[in-house]
Amino acid sequence: AVSLLNIEGDSYNGYIHDLFSDNFDDFNQQITELRCIKKDFIKNSEFSGYQCIKEVEIRKSDVIPDQAFTNCTNLTAVKFGQPIKAIGQSAFASCVALVDIDMNFVGEEIAAKAFYKCEHLKVKSLLNNVTDIGDFALAYTDLSAFAFSRSFKKIGAFAFANAKFPSRLSLDLSGCEILPGA
Repeated sequence: AVSLLNIEGDSYNGYIHDLFSDNFDDFNQQITELRCIKKDFIKNSEFSGYQCIKEVEIRKSDVIPDQAFTNCTNLTAVKFGQPIKAIGQSAFASCVALVDIDMNFVGEEIAAKAFYKCEHLKVKSLLNNVTDIGDFALAYTDLSAFAFSRSFKKIGAFAFANAKFPSRLSLDLSGCEILPGA
C-alpha cells in the first residue's frame, strides 16, 4: 500500500499508473491501496478505472474533466482547492464508494452522468448554483439532504432516475425544459 503520492506543479504530465507499472491492468493488480493522491491539475480520464485510490486532492484545477474519476470504485473522498466552474460528462460515474466531495461549485450545469451511480454520495450544498442537469446526471444518488430551492432551466432525461429524495419535495418548474424520464 502507498500512503501518499504528492505531485507538485506541472512537472509530471503522464498518467499515475505509469509511475508504478508498464500498463494500467498491472497497476490495478500491483497497487492494492493508494490512500491519497495530491496533484495540481487533472485531465480527461486521469483516474478513470483506478481501483486502489481512496482519496484525491486537486489543488489548482477549476474544471473537472470528462470521465476524470469514472469507475474509481474505492474512491471515498475528493477535495478541490479552487472554485469549480464545470463538471464534465461521467466525471464521477460509478464511484460507488464516494461519500464526500469538498468543493465550491460555482457552475450552473451538471453534465450528463456526472454523478451517475454515486450511491453513497450525500449531495447537500454541492449543487447550489445549478440550473441545468444533464441526462442521468444524478441517477442512483442520495439527494435526501439536498434542498431543491431554485429554478431549473433544464432537467435532462432520467436525470434523477432511482435517486433517493427528501420525504417532502416542492419544485417550481415553470419555464423549465424537462426531458422524458426526468
